[in-house]
Amino acid sequence: MTAHGWQWISFSLLTGCLASFGWAMRRFFVQPAGLTIGMQVIKACGVAFGILHLTAIVVTSGIHAVRGVSGTVLYPCALALFWWAIQVSLRKPLSAAFSPDLPRHLVAQGPYRMIRHPLYCSYLLCWVAGGGGHRSLVARTNRRRDARHLCSGGDGGREEVYTQSIG
Repeated sequence: MTAHGWQWISFSLLTGCLASFGWAMRRFFVQPAGLTIGMQVIKACGVAFGILHLTAIVVTSGIHAVRGVSGTVLYPCALALFWWAIQVSLRKPLSAAFSPDLPRHLVAQGPYRMIRHPLYCSYLLCWVAGGGGHRSLVARTNRRRDARHLCSGGDGGREEVYTQSIG
C-alpha cells in the first residue's frame, strides 16, 4: 500500500474515534452540575489535540508499512473498546470527568471486568495509534533544523539532499 493510502486510512479511522469521543461528551456522559470548568478544559484540549493529531496525519509524508499497520490496528482497537464500554453502561450512564457527584453504581461487566477504566484506555489507544503510526512533527522539525545547522555555509547542496533524505 502507498504512503498516501496509509494516510487516508489513518485519517478516516482517527475521524471515527474523535467523532465517537465527541458523541460521548455530548450524549452519553451525565453532567449533573452542568459543564464544569474541568469539563471545559477537557473539551478544549480534546479539540486542540484532535486537530493536531489530524494535521500530523495529513502533513506526514512517507508513512512506512509498519507504522501504517500499527495505526490501522490500534485505531479500531480503540473504537471497539470504546463502544463495548458504552454498550455495557448505556442503561446507567456514567458521570463525566470532573462531575461533583459521587458514583451511584459500579460497572463490573464487559471490559470493566478486565480494565478499570476502558473508556480512558480507548482514548490512550487512539493517541498511541497516532504516535506509532506517524512520524513526530517535533522530531521532523528538529531533524530539519539540525540539517540546516550541520550543512550551513557553502555546503554545495548537501543540506537539500540531506533534508530530502530525512523527510
